[in-house]
Amino acid sequence: MNRKLFFLIACLSIVLLVSGCGIIGGEEAEFEDSNLEEAIREEIDKERGTIYQAEVEEINELYASGKGIRSLEGIANLKELEKLNLNQNQIEDLSPLLDLPELKDLSLQENDLTEISVVAELKNLEALSLANNRIEDITPLQELSNLKSLNLSTNQLTEIDEIAELKDLQKLILDRNEIEDISPLVELDNLKELFFVHNQVEDISPLAEITSLETLSFGYNNVDDISPLVENEGLGQGDFINFEENNLDYQEDSEDMENINLLLERNIQLLYRRMY
Repeated sequence: MNRKLFFLIACLSIVLLVSGCGIIGGEEAEFEDSNLEEAIREEIDKERGTIYQAEVEEINELYASGKGIRSLEGIANLKELEKLNLNQNQIEDLSPLLDLPELKDLSLQENDLTEISVVAELKNLEALSLANNRIEDITPLQELSNLKSLNLSTNQLTEIDEIAELKDLQKLILDRNEIEDISPLVELDNLKELFFVHNQVEDISPLAEITSLETLSFGYNNVDDISPLVENEGLGQGDFINFEENNLDYQEDSEDMENINLLLERNIQLLYRRMY
């Protein structure tokens, strides 16, 4: 009897030990980049030992900003991933993201991206940030019909024609590029927030037609006529506009000051700098 009891206790101890060590078994999840692996270990709270697919396949969100990640090979193991933050890394190749069909929110700010064709296949994306890269061609983005938020600030963009296809877009950030023509934006009937500070825009007449706007910022451009803002019947109380540092005439009897006063009468919050 004592031997049987001892045997049962020993077996139970082994089971508890194995469970306590987190040994799940099954197929392994491997990651080429040790820094990516470390970020995933932090997410599942497992410092050492084999990582199994069962431990990572139900992760919904992963924040791996500033980890020194270069390769995303193996990230396909996170099959249920919906939100992924990879800001401030050294990523160039996005092809491993093709196996993340559930991805809705992707942030890749401050990486080494020049080419983004892979992004065209991420059809479920609703929020995308590619700020602070070296992107010149945004043609792939026209396939992302579900996008509601897009950040392309601090890249090397001169044209934004493809953005006209993003009909559901509500927030668009284009700061610090080399854009001159914003006419494609007239197609964005749902746009509420628009930022294109530090570009080369002179003509803002397209803004007269985007009546859904609530927040607008285009400081540090070459705009010399803000009458399109007055013509925009959707701008009103509580909305915000920043157009500091443009080519406007702030003398009391100028047409620009007349337009500024008309906007102020509509209780629109204005930020502008008077130049004398």
